[in-house]
Amino acid sequence: FQLAEAEKQNKVFDYDELKHESVFYRQAQDAVLTGIPKLHSLGIPTRRPEDYFAEMSKSDEHMQKVKSMLIKKKAVTERVERGRQLRQQRKLQKALQAQSRANKQNAIKEHHDEIAKFRKGKRKDLEFLDSKPNKKQTKSQLKRNYRDTKFGFGGKKRGAKNNTRESTMGEEGPRKRRVGQGTQPNKKNKKKIRLGKSRRNNMKKSK
Repeated sequence: FQLAEAEKQNKVFDYDELKHESVFYRQAQDAVLTGIPKLHSLGIPTRRPEDYFAEMSKSDEHMQKVKSMLIKKKAVTERVERGRQLRQQRKLQKALQAQSRANKQNAIKEHHDEIAKFRKGKRKDLEFLDSKPNKKQTKSQLKRNYRDTKFGFGGKKRGAKNNTRESTMGEEGPRKRRVGQGTQPNKKNKKKIRLGKSRRNNMKKSK
């Protein structure tokens, strides 16, 4: 063999791993090429039959334990992931609800501000009464719109008594405030002035 011959010839191997691996590979190759023909000549088979079952290093009981442990671990991870997704959905729903409430409060506040501006005379039109937020139509609303376009519309039923710009202003338009209106004091709420002591005594004597 090459390694033995190299030792016999007192060849010094340096610390090159590639040279070592190449020598080991050639040595194993020479051993296989010389050993397999000898085994065939002795009638010893060198190939594994197709129906050969090798003995496992681990028992079946041990592998069943490993399998059950892996299944439990997978179930735990799935449960944790499902709980995390549910928590995220709850947080998202809370955020959406808070946002919708804030938008509703802002819309109400803006509506009240517009009414206050109109009362103070800063605004002369009432277009904000007719303006409605654009809402996404549902399936039933889409069906109703299609039927209205096909068969006609019978007339508005709801909201007929709500105030609009025309009903508030009237036919003559916005009312103008008269000069001196609202400046006269109410006679019922007028305070009585108390007379002096001498005048009260004189009134008692006269009675």
